[in-house]
Amino acid sequence: MPYKLRGRTVFRFDESTEAVCHWQYTSYGFRHIAELKIHGVTECRASAPYYNRTWESYEYQSVLYSLVEKARKQRLFTKEMAEAAEDLVRSQFRREEEAKINREFSMIGMVAKLGEILCPTYEQSNAWKLRMVKAGLGEGFIVPDDWDSLSEEEKGGRLDKVLEMLKQPAL
Repeated sequence: MPYKLRGRTVFRFDESTEAVCHWQYTSYGFRHIAELKIHGVTECRASAPYYNRTWESYEYQSVLYSLVEKARKQRLFTKEMAEAAEDLVRSQFRREEEAKINREFSMIGMVAKLGEILCPTYEQSNAWKLRMVKAGLGEGFIVPDDWDSLSEEEKGGRLDKVLEMLKQPAL
């Protein structure tokens, strides 16, 4: 897990090896810089220039991949260490993606729950919740064929279970 240190983000590969990342303005935009430090000594450095904004899944993703590849070519990493560093970079991507998915699902659930406050009847509340879940999840949410024949209590119970699932962290 990366941590912040005096305006820099540090990705620790093991007890003696870490990537220290930061950014700086340039005449054409900005760039990300990553330094590989082994026992506190900078052994190699990589940079990634950007003219506008980055299209990364998480901050410093591209420059970290470049740094690991550079360290592998310079034989600063053993094969196992390079694989472990790449795994760390990939796992950071997964954590960021999971957090993003969890935030989106949570927002869908919160907006859908507003139906309980905004709608005067249970039927209208269920209709609101259903619309919001469908709008948020799109084709990923399929209503059972017999939905219209269910009682409002059954619809409400099922929708509440969906909203409860949206609160759960993604696996």
